[in-house]
Amino acid sequence: MEENQGEKVNIKEDISIKDMGFSARAFNCLNKSNIRTLNSFKGKTIEELLKIRNLGRNTLNEIIRKMEEYGFHIEKDKNGKERFVSSQEQDPRLGQVEEECRINEFGEIIRPTKTDSVRATKEKQENDTDRNLDNLSDEELDEFIEDMNAKQKEKQQKIERLRKIKRAKDLIALSKDQDREISDLERQIYERGIEVDE
Repeated sequence: MEENQGEKVNIKEDISIKDMGFSARAFNCLNKSNIRTLNSFKGKTIEELLKIRNLGRNTLNEIIRKMEEYGFHIEKDKNGKERFVSSQEQDPRLGQVEEECRINEFGEIIRPTKTDSVRATKEKQENDTDRNLDNLSDEELDEFIEDMNAKQKEKQQKIERLRKIKRAKDLIALSKDQDREISDLERQIYERGIEVDE
């Protein structure tokens, strides 16, 4: 069997699933459900694939990864169903094909979120910074440390300011509660006709 190593293929050529490098389980599940070529995936929903006997989460993840190698991705249709779509058929206004998807334990498709991308970018920047520190001279290191200390001090000041704001808001809430309690007591005293010396 010839395996495709991350190279996108022209989807107009129809490829047999025998030549796509699926595991035995994935191949058997697909073959038994009459999915025998690459193009037979077009329009198939994840829901349909999950109904195939012996096709579980891991096998579905394998199929999704393999289909991405062959230029397919998953897209929601008008009814909200997740379907395989050829990247060559994708509307150019939609931009890039989504990053790698995975299936959770409930059979739901999980796509990387913007937060995941931001987190990955931050981690890469931190790793790059670590590598670059090794190449700095002593003077540059001192400058870097000074800059980091200044940023840390700024963050501490911001945290302290936010704590003060929170304390002020808590005091305002407490004051309102006390005002309400005083009003209730005054009302009760008035209703009972008790005279109070001030």
